[in-house]
Amino acid sequence: MRQHLKLRSLLFLLLLSATSMAQLSVEDDITTDTVDVLLQSRQGNQGGTLIALSSVIVPGLGQHILGKPNRAFSYLVLDVGLLFGLIYNGTHARRQYENARALAWTHAGVRGPGAHDEYFWQQVAEYADVNEYNSRIELDRNQDLPKYTDEDLLWRWDDESSRLAFDKQRKLASRYQVASTFFLAFMVANRVASFIDARAISQKTNTGSLELQPSLNPQTRSLSLTINAGF
Repeated sequence: MRQHLKLRSLLFLLLLSATSMAQLSVEDDITTDTVDVLLQSRQGNQGGTLIALSSVIVPGLGQHILGKPNRAFSYLVLDVGLLFGLIYNGTHARRQYENARALAWTHAGVRGPGAHDEYFWQQVAEYADVNEYNSRIELDRNQDLPKYTDEDLLWRWDDESSRLAFDKQRKLASRYQVASTFFLAFMVANRVASFIDARAISQKTNTGSLELQPSLNPQTRSLSLTINAGF
C-alpha cells in the first residue's frame, strides 16, 4: 500500500514538472511573438518616414505610394507650375539686367558692365554723369559713401532718354528677380506641406493595435495566450 502511494506521488511530481516546463515554453514563445510584432510596428513607422521624405524630393510621390493619387497629382501639378514660374522669372531677370548694362555701356560709356556692384548701378541710373554724383557726395559730406574717380567707374549719359530707359530696365529686372524669389519660397513651402501630409496619411494607415487575451481551459487544465495585432 505504501509503495503504491509513493509511486502515485512520484508520478504526480513528474506531471507537475512537465506542466511547469510546458507553461515556461509557452511564455517564451509569447515573449518572442510580442517582440516581433513591436519590431514590425517600428519598421512600419520608419517606412512611413521614408515615404514622407520622398515627397520632399518629388512633391506628391509619398501620397502616390500611399494610395492617394488625387492628392499626389495636386502637389505635383503645383510644383511644376511653381518651377515654371521660377525659371521664367529668373531667366527674364538675367536678360533684363544684361540688356540694361549693355545700354549703359553703349550710351553712358560704362566699362566692364559685369564688374560693378548694385550700388554703382543705382547711381548710374540716378545721375547723369559721375561728376554730378561726386559733387552730391561732397555736399553731403558723407564719408561712408564711395567717390568714383577710377576710369572704369566713370559714366556720362548721352541723353536723358537713355538714362530713363536704363532705369526702367533695371527696375523691371529687379521685379522679375523678386518674383523668382517668391516662386522659390513657394516651392519649398509646397514640399514641406507635401511631407507633412504624407506623414499624416502614413500614421493613419500604419496605426497598430496590440491585444493580449489569456485563457484557461478547465478541462485540459492548459493555459493559452492569444495575440491580436491590427495594422
